[in-house]
Amino acid sequence: IITQRSAHKILAEKLRSEVWAMSSALAKAEAKYDMLVEETKHAAAPKARIVDTDHASVQTDSMEEQAAVFEDAMNFELPSLDMSMYSVSPPASPSHSMQGVESLKSLTRGLQDQLVPREIPPVGRVALVFTDIQSSTYLWNVSSTGMRQAIRDHNAVMRANIKRFNGYEVKTEGDAFMVSFHNCLDACRWCCETQVQLQELEWPEEVLGIEDTTDTVLDEHGGVVFKGLRIRMGIHVDEPLCEEDPTTLRMDYFGPVVNFAARVSSKGRGGEVVMSVDAYNDVADLLKEDSTRYIQCGATIFEHAVFELKGFAEGVLLYHIFPNALVNRRLYFKIDALPAAPIIEHRVPAPMGDVSLVFTDIQSSTYLWNQTQEGMITSIALHNEYLRNLMVETNGYEVKTE
Repeated sequence: IITQRSAHKILAEKLRSEVWAMSSALAKAEAKYDMLVEETKHAAAPKARIVDTDHASVQTDSMEEQAAVFEDAMNFELPSLDMSMYSVSPPASPSHSMQGVESLKSLTRGLQDQLVPREIPPVGRVALVFTDIQSSTYLWNVSSTGMRQAIRDHNAVMRANIKRFNGYEVKTEGDAFMVSFHNCLDACRWCCETQVQLQELEWPEEVLGIEDTTDTVLDEHGGVVFKGLRIRMGIHVDEPLCEEDPTTLRMDYFGPVVNFAARVSSKGRGGEVVMSVDAYNDVADLLKEDSTRYIQCGATIFEHAVFELKGFAEGVLLYHIFPNALVNRRLYFKIDALPAAPIIEHRVPAPMGDVSLVFTDIQSSTYLWNQTQEGMITSIALHNEYLRNLMVETNGYEVKTE
């Protein structure tokens, strides 16, 4: 199936370029015809001025000479188009009449409708991604000129990668995007690669250098962790209500699934990609198999934290995913990056009445965090995993962590 789709994609790209070449030739012919008609219509004497292809003036002394110029203007070369595998016949040589031009125009548009690939909106179980620029309102107040250019650059990267990773742009609101994907794998690839490319952009000087917003942050080895605008992203996978918008004629998504996806995104911070448990489960096995092969830019997923989401009674475990090129960003989200309680299908009932309470704490943890953040993240992960495994074995109940 993949091979067949690739072959179809290559063919579609070839046909698209040929159709556009045909359209260009048609536009050139129509322009020549329109100029001729306009000049002839306003000619007050036998001698008339006609504009040729290069917009140079040509004086003619008779209608016969005008006709000769007209015939020359209509002699354009129509690119060949191999239609052998389609039920549409290639266009014949254009007639030197408006009827011929209109016929060619109609046929060309018909070919575009048939051959130019249309976006196929995801339906059923889809991956939804919401994005937003951190502190965008403040940045607009700092420099509207700089932000106009920054938004253009931001949108260009977003849309180029949406096409590259088979995404579907649902809609935008200001600088925020809502994008859907046929699978979570493509959503992860899009988020990771886009984060890398956005950091590599040459952002306008007017919006750079703002602390905790667009300033450049380096790690201990001099590597760039943040630079320029910081974009938060959130991924969720489920089956939303799907319905085409009657005005835009684009697929739109509704219902609790969309609300949840938006809430997930809101828990991210600039430069961070967070994902729900459902999204994580779609790619977890592939990640364990080979993280650099299944995600084109290479990525690593970590447990993030349990969050309270508006409208949802229970805490929700979220993960965050970092492209390997930017994995050091995790150190700057360390407060919320501590591994949270794993989801257990059969939790023990909460003890009530006469119970035994146990509190634990790590000695000198603040000092250790200041000594080595990366080392502490690994150590805390091991510590938490060990304690939670013992809780399962001894029927313990984790009330909360601080």
